[in-house]
Parts: sequence; C-alpha cells; structure tokens
Amino acid sequence: MAKNKKNLNDLVNRCIIFTDRNGVVLDKGSHPFSSWLSMEYKSEDLSISFRVQNSPYSNGSSHIKVFYNEETVLDVEGNFITLAFNIKTKKYAPSDWEKRIPLYEGILKR
Repeated sequence: MAKNKKNLNDLVNRCIIFTDRNGVVLDKGSHPFSSWLSMEYKSEDLSISFRVQNSPYSNGSSHIKVFYNEETVLDVEGNFITLAFNIKTKKYAPSDWEKRIPLYEGILKR
C-alpha cells in the first residue's frame, strides 16, 4: 500500500514499467520538441493503461489508470521526465492488485 507521496510515485512508476514490459503499444510518436507513448496491459482481472509525454521545455506529463475486477483502483496524473513524479491522485484504492506489480529494485531506488 502506498502510504505517502514517495510510495505513490513508486507505485505509479512500477505500473508504468510493468506495462512497458508486459503490455502493448497503443500509440507513440514524436516531434522535434515532444515525444509520447501510450500503452496498455490486460489480464482477466487487471488492466493498466498509461500515457506519458516528455519535452525538453517542460516537466512532461503522465496519466495512469488501473482497473482491478472492473473497478478503477488507481487514477493519477503528474509529471514525467524519465520517471513519473509529482503525482496528483484522482482515485486510489489500495488492495491485492498492488502485490501483482513487481518492485523493480534495480530501476527504482528505495
């Protein structure tokens, strides 16, 4: 369970990494001053989607949504450079779904 802002940032980044490694690309592209990626992961009871955008002139943006047993359990927006940060929570319902997302110790330093 994400008990504070750092833990929530870590959870969001774990969701992005998990989806990047196990999901499918929905959209990606770039211009000289911006790039973006949208991906989705789906299983019988868990669905994760995200969209991240990065630009050398801003702190980028991220939007991550997680459904567990067809209910929204995480809906957040924030900034994105190499990882998501400055997360603003629209909805967060901690439960067993979080245990399905690996820690990625080598990527996310604790």
